[in-house]
Amino acid sequence: MNSPGEIRAYFELIAEENNAIRQFYYGDYDDILGAERVRMEYPLLWLEDMEVRPNSEDSTNLIYDFSFVVLQNSPPEQKERVLYNHESTFRIAMQILSRLKKDIHEELIDMSLDDVTMDPVNTIGNDNDQGWRVTLRISAYTTLCYNADEWAGDYPTGAIARFKATRSLAQDGDGNQVYVIAAENLSVPDDNDFSWRWVYKIDAGEYEETGDEILMVADEFSVLYIELQIWNESDERKIYASAVMRAGESEVRSYPFRYNPL
Repeated sequence: MNSPGEIRAYFELIAEENNAIRQFYYGDYDDILGAERVRMEYPLLWLEDMEVRPNSEDSTNLIYDFSFVVLQNSPPEQKERVLYNHESTFRIAMQILSRLKKDIHEELIDMSLDDVTMDPVNTIGNDNDQGWRVTLRISAYTTLCYNADEWAGDYPTGAIARFKATRSLAQDGDGNQVYVIAAENLSVPDDNDFSWRWVYKIDAGEYEETGDEILMVADEFSVLYIELQIWNESDERKIYASAVMRAGESEVRSYPFRYNPL
């Protein structure tokens, strides 16, 4: 079972096949407490919402934490009936666990049962429910398979516009030492069919553009704004990176968006 929907369908099938269970519900515990009892047929199986997370030790596993509840109903003053409800729902819950283990053992479902706890349910008031809440932790095997057909393919997976700008000393044409800012495109991967453009602004001047592989700025400045634009020729979308370098800074790295705070 590779999704919450498949687990839900499995427990709904269990409810249909078990001779004692008369109705199946799905929702969180508050839904159970707030539901109208006159519309319920007892004994019932209620599957609660699931918490799903990848296994940190094995990326092919998903861990599901959830509970199912088996309920009967009787006024609390009918003490013998209440005792019977607790006992009968316990047996139903145990049968569900035994069916789950059987299906796992016979490899009818692809999962492992990691942990089980059982708690009695005994509500008094409008509900008057008795039963058992069974909390499970299961590991379900899944295939994390990339499907290229579900992607436009214009940008490689994980591509983010990024650059690094550094200040260094260099010689100008007259042999004088000057500071030069070099902004290097670090976007990944760099061997795809991408186009890019540098946009920069020195202090309060105008925006300028260049398609050079490395942006070189030799002018003196108080504040330098740098922006990198990357796009694929088959797509009008662009991805951006930007940074602000101030006088005296030796290196800046870009933010993965376009923003000039000045």
